[in-house]
Amino acid sequence: MTKPEAAPPAGPVHLNLPFREPLLDPDAAWSDGRVATGSRSDGRAWSVVAPTSTGPTPAGFEAIAERLRSTRRGVMVCGPRIGVGGHATPLVRLARTLGWPILADPLSGVRHGCHDRSSVVDGYDVFLRSQEFCARHRPDVVLRFGGLPTSKPLQRYLQGSLSDAARPKPHILVASPRTWPDPLFAATDVVHAEADAFSDAVADLASSGGAAGSTDDGWLRLWRRSSAIVRAALDTSLDADTAMFEGRVPFEVMKLLPEGGILFAGNSMPVRDLDTFAGSSGKDIEVIGNRGASGIDGVLSTALGAATVERRATALLVGDLSFLHDLGGLQIAARHGLSLVVVLINNDGGGIFSFLPQSRLGPAFESYFATPHGLDLEPAVRMCGGRFARAKTWAEFTRHVGQGFGEARLTVVEVVTDRTRNYERHEEIVGVALRRLRAEAVA
Repeated sequence: MTKPEAAPPAGPVHLNLPFREPLLDPDAAWSDGRVATGSRSDGRAWSVVAPTSTGPTPAGFEAIAERLRSTRRGVMVCGPRIGVGGHATPLVRLARTLGWPILADPLSGVRHGCHDRSSVVDGYDVFLRSQEFCARHRPDVVLRFGGLPTSKPLQRYLQGSLSDAARPKPHILVASPRTWPDPLFAATDVVHAEADAFSDAVADLASSGGAAGSTDDGWLRLWRRSSAIVRAALDTSLDADTAMFEGRVPFEVMKLLPEGGILFAGNSMPVRDLDTFAGSSGKDIEVIGNRGASGIDGVLSTALGAATVERRATALLVGDLSFLHDLGGLQIAARHGLSLVVVLINNDGGGIFSFLPQSRLGPAFESYFATPHGLDLEPAVRMCGGRFARAKTWAEFTRHVGQGFGEARLTVVEVVTDRTRNYERHEEIVGVALRRLRAEAVA
């Protein structure tokens, strides 16, 4: 038997087993027990994959361009890191050509930056929680680039919009060769191509075929208006919130980060709060993060590496458990004199679990999900030569973070919060924004 030749990206294979959430007793009241089974009634394949690793043929591009150009109401979804390094421009050009909104993940490289952001929608994580909005504004086509977006409401929207097994709507996934980042099992077509090359080619063809005359002119305006209503409500609530609310932290960090800087977002709540509460910014900044099943491992070390290689002002937004998982990274900063501003949100445990059904488990929740540690993290920072400050007010937060960007050393600014109160405040602020959306007769 001939051994097959390895092709990039050759290496270890990661098997993803999609267990039904929320990983609890399937007979419990919060689980409906549904499992996707069966096949499409018309006998068609679940997904059609482009047969080449180098991208579609010219005829394939033309077929895609014609399909998109003839679609009245479509959405583009940009996953993590798909537009970093200047690759956002072809994506926004395609969206402008089609007249579609871009639902840009905070780590995509498309939401923030100096490129054209007129098609970028950043309030979707809130207004897609409205069942009325989702039911009334289903897309005819989804064009998704790269990995799965962070937002759970967006994931549910994508599944709900395209869940008719008998008559599936097109969900075109553009992914790097030999990858298939589709844990939602939503893609009807998988196109192996680089996002920028694909976008340029399809935009050229769509433009040469005439303007996207079939586009619904009000479609993009509706998405932008919905986002603007939600964003204004969120910003007003955050400005008025004098308590040290976790959701306001990324909002403030974005304002303080110098032009040309990097924001490294930790997993669990930091990246989700960044998605929900920090709107699109025209600053020349890069927002990055580690995503994946073990995303809380090595966060501090990765951020230190990014700051060192890029030699730019860098802030790490991280939770206490992620920080503890990579506590050894502190000695790397000490040994090499590395510069990084760490904004440490300390709620003494896993704050994200307060948003999940597990929070109703009673005493077992604290022991097995929240996992409080009760540790004072300041001595570890000082042991490794870092500057530690605990911000109890937003004025102190601004002063300490700003000072950190002005120093060539490790600075850790801690914000101590209460998990229960954070969850309650989160729901209050999002609720206000949704009520504003309904009052404006959008949802």
